[in-house]
Amino acid sequence: MQHGRTLKRWIDRAMSDEYYREEALDGLRVDLKSMRSGEHCAHDVHQLLADPRLDGLRDRHGRNMRALAVAALVRMGYPFALRVSPEDLELLRLEQHSAKARVLKGINAVLALGPLLVMAIGGFSLLMFPPNVLTGAVLLVVFCSAAMVLAMAGAILRRHARRGFQAASLTGCIVCLVMWMIGMLFAPLDLMVICSLPAAICALVAGACGVVTPSPIDA
Repeated sequence: MQHGRTLKRWIDRAMSDEYYREEALDGLRVDLKSMRSGEHCAHDVHQLLADPRLDGLRDRHGRNMRALAVAALVRMGYPFALRVSPEDLELLRLEQHSAKARVLKGINAVLALGPLLVMAIGGFSLLMFPPNVLTGAVLLVVFCSAAMVLAMAGAILRRHARRGFQAASLTGCIVCLVMWMIGMLFAPLDLMVICSLPAAICALVAGACGVVTPSPIDA
């Protein structure tokens, strides 16, 4: 494969046709990931890095395209990795740090205490009070809140933070819909809305985190 011409072609296509930009950047990412160690490939990547149009480009998963090109050089090892500029190495480090999303995971961990508290209160009420007309609704609230807690735990512990946040947001939306349906069918709607608020907040914040967090460079 003539990588040099192919790499430049992806940039040309991405800049000339907005409709196919995401597909073109996906193609560039795949080519960069498949490049092997060698003088010719390293030269092609350096030519790509010299193109000012590369700066600021991100693929559909939030990855910085320049950082992907730098990572391709680093994977080639000695001596090609030594030719990477300190600025590009710093960019790669920042992008890798951003993909880990440690601060955002901490925020989501704190927010997960909300549905955890709802689950605990619901479980306590089931143990302490005799069965009544609300027992079924409370049981469903406990299960929904537990699902939200597990989804948030997955977002916090998952290596691919972006996908973890997206999965937690989707789970939160489903949990809220289920609680609201319960409220419209046989339980007090105001109670179900209040119980769903922690899950709704988790869904909104996790969704926003999934937008701003890039996928890992090596994923």
